[in-house]
Amino acid sequence: MILSHKHKFIFIKTCKTAGTSLEIALSKYCGEEDIITPISSVDEEVRRSLGYRGPQHYLKPIAEYSFGDYVTRIRKRQPVSKFFNHIWAKDIRDQVPADVWQSYFKFSIVRSPFDRAVSRFFWRNRHREDLDLAEFRSFLFKDPEALGRNRKRTEIDGKPVTEFMVRFEHLQEDLTTLAEKLGLPATLPDEFRSFGAKKGHRPKNAGAKELFADFDEGIELIQRVCKDDIAEFGYKAP
Repeated sequence: MILSHKHKFIFIKTCKTAGTSLEIALSKYCGEEDIITPISSVDEEVRRSLGYRGPQHYLKPIAEYSFGDYVTRIRKRQPVSKFFNHIWAKDIRDQVPADVWQSYFKFSIVRSPFDRAVSRFFWRNRHREDLDLAEFRSFLFKDPEALGRNRKRTEIDGKPVTEFMVRFEHLQEDLTTLAEKLGLPATLPDEFRSFGAKKGHRPKNAGAKELFADFDEGIELIQRVCKDDIAEFGYKAP
């Protein structure tokens, strides 16, 4: 998640949508007062090596601590975060001035829920060497509502708060448009592509087309849980 006072935008980060790569690219243009939340240690190393701004202003000031925050700090032996990586829109709104929330440009990334489900499966099992692709079917039904959380993350009271959604399937086009809207250089799409954060966990020939083959109940599940994204962005079953 990034909240940029310098460029007056709020990036609400969804899961398994190349959000980390965009976050790294955007951090290049952030100012001293902007809020940037931490990402994984591997990706932070990439960001540091490029000389881009890292995590800043995301911790809760001690003056704002509740009793529960003090307990958490003592138990975990670390400061309490006010903002975090995949924070929901409502939580951002509740912790920033009303004029900031209302006037800053809010955006996120959307991806085909079928492809995202496959990406989530391989990411969750990235440390396994004995992974059987047949396990995807049971994995999908273990937590079906997780598939719809990305959209809920960018909504408040069931209504989208974003003014622009970058489509994963049209990154070059949409990142070019995003750069124009934010007043950033037209090189943003090229910078984004150079990172490739969290890639390399999916075997070849293991895409949505292959994993949803003869898996009608899985397709029906996603069509039910992600019906709003499917209707708005025209996603088709593989």
